[in-house]
Amino acid sequence: MRTENDSIRSKAAALTYLTLSGVLCALGFLVAILPQPWWYMLVPMAILAAVMCAASVDRSLPPAPQIRYIARLHLQSSMQLLSVFAIIAVLMPALVYALGVVFDDQGWLDKLAAFDFAAAAEIAAIACFVGSFGLTCLRLEDLKRKQVSLTDLGSGKLRVVEHRFALPLDLVRQRLDERLDDLLTERIPEFSRLTYGRRPGIRRENTHGLATILVWRDCPGQVRITLTSVGERETVLRLECELRGGMYRLNFDVSPHDMLALMTYLRINVVQPLAGELALSDALTRQDELRMRALEMQLRILQAQIEPHFLFNTLANLRQLYRTGAGPGEAMLDHLIAYLRSAMFELRSDASTVAQEFDLVLHYLAIMKIRMGERLSYSFTNTDGVARSAFPPAMLISLVENAIRHGLQDRPDGEVRISAEQEGTRLRVSVRDNGAGFSSVQGTGLGLSNIRQRLEAIYGNEAWLEVGALADGGFIATIVVPFVAAEEAQLELAA
Repeated sequence: MRTENDSIRSKAAALTYLTLSGVLCALGFLVAILPQPWWYMLVPMAILAAVMCAASVDRSLPPAPQIRYIARLHLQSSMQLLSVFAIIAVLMPALVYALGVVFDDQGWLDKLAAFDFAAAAEIAAIACFVGSFGLTCLRLEDLKRKQVSLTDLGSGKLRVVEHRFALPLDLVRQRLDERLDDLLTERIPEFSRLTYGRRPGIRRENTHGLATILVWRDCPGQVRITLTSVGERETVLRLECELRGGMYRLNFDVSPHDMLALMTYLRINVVQPLAGELALSDALTRQDELRMRALEMQLRILQAQIEPHFLFNTLANLRQLYRTGAGPGEAMLDHLIAYLRSAMFELRSDASTVAQEFDLVLHYLAIMKIRMGERLSYSFTNTDGVARSAFPPAMLISLVENAIRHGLQDRPDGEVRISAEQEGTRLRVSVRDNGAGFSSVQGTGLGLSNIRQRLEAIYGNEAWLEVGALADGGFIATIVVPFVAAEEAQLELAA
């Protein structure tokens, strides 16, 4: 019921304004045709126009800004009508003169000579005066019907719109340029108002920050879009509707209806889609950050699982050797101390090198050599420039341990060969043995499962684990990671 009453009141107010505007125009017509002095009629006309303008003032808000804006709007209406009459005043005599010359008709020229330009100017002035009040009142009524505050218009609140995005400037600018370029395509609806151009002209400039100016043909207003960086991850998008230069300056200001149409068009077709895209991009970025944190946490958990795996197996071997004699046990203890000294540092680190991993494996194999005696032999091979390249910690030792446990434990002549080589942009570190191999290429035990998970956590799909049987017997397991030069590896270790 309230909605219906509001609609009825709105229609009644519109009808009242149209009636008063008609009366105002009728008074103006009477001024133009009646013989008495025309200024007698100006007083009631001015009173009527003032009453109509006063009806547009919102009494719940300060009246001064509203009255100032009404005065500015009236001045704008006067200048627009005056420019129309000026164009007519120039074109009509020129047209009459041209017709007389083209048709060689002296009658046209005589009519032009007898024309009372003073009276025409007086009628035009009266029509401009009356029409400006009528046009202003109609515009005020339309703004009131659209619930647009005169105070907001007067203060420029509707002229300038700002949006803040918690994203870097370069990303916002890239997405904004994409949306603005879409305005020139069929993907975005055309701008539809009066005889203005349907598609804007886009001009980019860097005189006052990163600014883009949108101009529609024949439209007195243009929209300036600027981007400003606030901190490292916050960007302010500012849209400002302003008056164009040249002859459009005669309008004094952008028409409120033009301004509302332009800002609404850009809000629907640029700002809202841009905000949605940037919100999605920000959510995906945060999701990736959370994913990386989760992977880092998973990596720490996997490393915590590997450490006791190494330590308990080695201590078990040491206990067995001390049962057989003190000499072998003392030698193993020396290697164990050296092994733990390097292992504890590397297992807590996110980065290592091939040389450090080889040193760790060397001490481990020395311990196993003491235990297995002649049943185990080993060798290391690496090409130039590979020793100091980056390699993830605690993975190579797992491959060597699995090779001994699953392939060489029961062989009388077990052999392990460790090699590292660069292959294009990849680093391949392999462990070969001449044992029976694994029961499945998926690997067995905790070691291989952890290696695969850690490689995915660190490198994604840029690294992997290869396992397979050799043609002459035995098995090979290879870790393939991106090759990082020695200098870059040192920087990663220092970080």
